[in-house]
Amino acid sequence: NDAEFLVDLVTDGDRHGRGDRMADYYDKSALAKENVQHLETLLSKTHTVPKELEDQLNVKSATATPWWWGLWTLMRYRTRKNYKNPNYMSPRVLDKVLLSLLIMTLYLLKGDDYKESNYTNIAAMLFMWVT
Repeated sequence: NDAEFLVDLVTDGDRHGRGDRMADYYDKSALAKENVQHLETLLSKTHTVPKELEDQLNVKSATATPWWWGLWTLMRYRTRKNYKNPNYMSPRVLDKVLLSLLIMTLYLLKGDDYKESNYTNIAAMLFMWVT
């Protein structure tokens, strides 16, 4: 493939520190001059757009579909299927369950002790619960 060959050639040249020389060689080449002339001719041409097409292109939003329709479609088709799929749900739920079990075992029965020395444990438990 010609495109892959060109990408490999330029990448290899850049890795070996020859990127600047390759760019300078292209700047001096006849192909670069042809490309600049072609680009200038394309930019100099004025294209007139018909009034009907201009009115159709001048829109306020990027799509013709309202946001609520996209949300409804997402909820209707993808969300139900995703919540039924254990491969989708397990990584989203299992880590929270395991972390909750870990925190529960660390602070089990710590909240029943209202001594002043236990306030740090109660504050840590509340912090872990909230965050």
